[in-house]
Amino acid sequence: MDRRLPQVIGKQAATIIEIREKSGAFKVDARDQTADPCMVKVAGTAEAVRKAKELILELIDQTKSKHQSSHYVEIPRSKIGMVIGLKGAQVNEVQQQTQTKIDVDFDTDPCKCYIKGDADNVDRAKKVLLTIAMQLEDEHSEYLDLPKTVSGALIGAQGSRIRQFQDTSGARIDIDKSGARCKVRLTGSQEAITIAKSLIQAELDKNMTPTKTPAAAALSGGVSHGAVTVPVHQPNSFPATLSESIARARAAAEAVKHGSGAQDM
Repeated sequence: MDRRLPQVIGKQAATIIEIREKSGAFKVDARDQTADPCMVKVAGTAEAVRKAKELILELIDQTKSKHQSSHYVEIPRSKIGMVIGLKGAQVNEVQQQTQTKIDVDFDTDPCKCYIKGDADNVDRAKKVLLTIAMQLEDEHSEYLDLPKTVSGALIGAQGSRIRQFQDTSGARIDIDKSGARCKVRLTGSQEAITIAKSLIQAELDKNMTPTKTPAAAALSGGVSHGAVTVPVHQPNSFPATLSESIARARAAAEAVKHGSGAQDM
């Protein structure tokens, strides 16, 4: 059978169970997917086997034509988790925002994200997906280019640290560590981004040597789209606690806000 068969087995083998019930076959086994084409074992009366085969081929034909009218973007498999999000939360949010239907084919690398909807909405969805995967840069976001060695400290156990930074700052923080460098995307208000950058700087200082590291240099000067330098009034000593990091971050944001206001006058 075609390699598309895993897509028509169904969640928890629900489709296979339905085929058995409709055909009368007492066995439809598609667990062996190590070969291409996949082998499916069907057992029962001659009529039941014939009916089961018809149902399986019908499902495969439906799958082949499923994306004929869809547009798609390609996302490297190493980045597809960024697009899907925890339990599909990210891709569901994109579908709601763009009023499209998105279906991801995981069988290839890069994975294909098929998109259905009105032409304008499809274009929006394409841009959003590529931006999330950091294959496009969003002019409303800021980007940090950091050594890959810092990614573990920034993300934390099961993403706990980065979620804490997002909750504290109000900025959205995406991390791409699939390449030779760690790329960080910050999205939100200027104040939120400033707080997030200060929190990231404090975390880097805590986990790296006291001298100015490449990571620190990247934070202060290696940001795309008009970086906001972390205010120089911040203390040079490392914050002892997260609370102190947050206090410093908010002070930095206030300094930026007042400084901007003074320039506008």
